[in-house]
Amino acid sequence: MHGVRWGAVIAVGAAVVLGACGGPRGSASPAHAENPPPPAWDQSPTPASEAPPLARDEGGAAPDAPALREVFEHVRADAASRVVEFDGIVPIDCHHEDTPDVYLEVIACTKGSREHEALVMTEARPSHVHAALLLIGLEPGAPGAPAGRGGAAVEPTGDAVRVQIVYTDEAGREIGADADAWIRHVETGAVFATKGWVFSGSRIVTHRGREVYDADGTGLLIGLALFGNARVEAPSTGGAAVALRDGFSPEAGVAEPVWIANAERVPAFGTRVIVRLSAAE
Repeated sequence: MHGVRWGAVIAVGAAVVLGACGGPRGSASPAHAENPPPPAWDQSPTPASEAPPLARDEGGAAPDAPALREVFEHVRADAASRVVEFDGIVPIDCHHEDTPDVYLEVIACTKGSREHEALVMTEARPSHVHAALLLIGLEPGAPGAPAGRGGAAVEPTGDAVRVQIVYTDEAGREIGADADAWIRHVETGAVFATKGWVFSGSRIVTHRGREVYDADGTGLLIGLALFGNARVEAPSTGGAAVALRDGFSPEAGVAEPVWIANAERVPAFGTRVIVRLSAAE
């Protein structure tokens, strides 16, 4: 079953590379009224030669820059360094006095989906990122599911992935950190502690008579909450391409929201960023 599913994913990715597959998009989710509209995209791509080196936590030494090349629009990869990166922007404003507490459910989503609860919005397609992760030798697993409806949580599976976010500040300095440093507890202020992310992959579902990559429609690229339902085979289960091992339920009735954007780390609304995914131990 997995072989058939991932064979379909590879076929979708190859078709997109050849320009033969457009793929349907999901309908947009309404943004919270108190948040500003998503910023306009600067359509100029980040040249691979100007890409900053792989970031470590602030204060740590950074290794040599990977030899990245564009493999899809907004997506670059280096098989030797086992690194994939994609372009994005910060779609939330946790520095505004009216919106200091921005509750999060995803790390990265596509434009027109979950920008009001994401750290990064991107125009990179989740299926393209999935294909790029395959190119660097990572193996996908399966989406998980949150606890609820009489069942225990199902942890997503797949090869371990390190998720980092990099941007350049107003002084021209490169700032980079693991994604969890951009998240804090709303009451205690503690930085988000996690068991890490995995290349779970989304599902191949049938939409209007054709097989499509589900995350391309839902917009879920890198998850924080577990949106997928591993117990049912149905369209729009929402499994993210990269999922948190110990993700929480997005339902407030199951788990009270407590994780918000860390204003000490998250840059200003509209800041251009690069998300880097790399093979982890």
